[in-house]
Amino acid sequence: VPYLGFAPTAGWTATTGSFKYNSVQVTLRRAFSHGLTMQAGYTWARAFELAPMQNPAISFADNMPVIYEYGLNPNYHPHRLTVNYSWNLPFGHHEGLMNTLVSGWTVSGVTTIQNGLPMTITDSRGGTVLGSPLASTAQLSGTASVATSGSMSQRVARYLNPAAYTSTLLASTLAGCASCTGTLPGNSSMGMILGPGQSNWDISLSKTTRVGGLREAATLQFRAEFFNLFNHPQFVNPYVTYDTASTFGKITSTSVNPR
Repeated sequence: VPYLGFAPTAGWTATTGSFKYNSVQVTLRRAFSHGLTMQAGYTWARAFELAPMQNPAISFADNMPVIYEYGLNPNYHPHRLTVNYSWNLPFGHHEGLMNTLVSGWTVSGVTTIQNGLPMTITDSRGGTVLGSPLASTAQLSGTASVATSGSMSQRVARYLNPAAYTSTLLASTLAGCASCTGTLPGNSSMGMILGPGQSNWDISLSKTTRVGGLREAATLQFRAEFFNLFNHPQFVNPYVTYDTASTFGKITSTSVNPR
């Protein structure tokens, strides 16, 4: 086998989708006084994909509406801010044991704040007139907001509003097609609403103390690390299949462990 890690039964793979990605990326670095150093990186992005990435069995040649096949990529965060920092705590210089106790303390960490992933609301009962293997998007009712209101914790049981959608239309509703059978695809677009965002703080507290006896540069380090320090729940996307009424719009798990 000419490539390490590839089995001799490996087959050929062809590109089945198309992506478009544009972004503005900004990085700021600053060393402040009193031992504080910070770096922040911010990305504002926009990404699209061809729907065959969800089902490689189809392509534009399947005569599907463009809104049904091309839209926001479900694997990117439109806004993402990452900040890392290190602060050598300025307790001053002291003599003897007091200096040993108060010197060498450092607080450092990484904070990530980002909004959620684009979600596509689907209805498996739609689009049967086209015979496509791609799940139909849902039909907007036009009478209510797609997102529910309230805080994130209040929206866990119903992140999406069922009243914002209705059953997909029958193909016979088309003018001049009274004899057509099956249902039309929904009129909502791919990635039309974002899932839950994340706010995560990973912070460590450490103390480095010089110790004698072994060698001149020997040090002893105490370190305590706190992942998701503020215990923010980070939720996965809700269920997005409209025709499954018992679970539609509900969030049932988290994506990051508790503190």
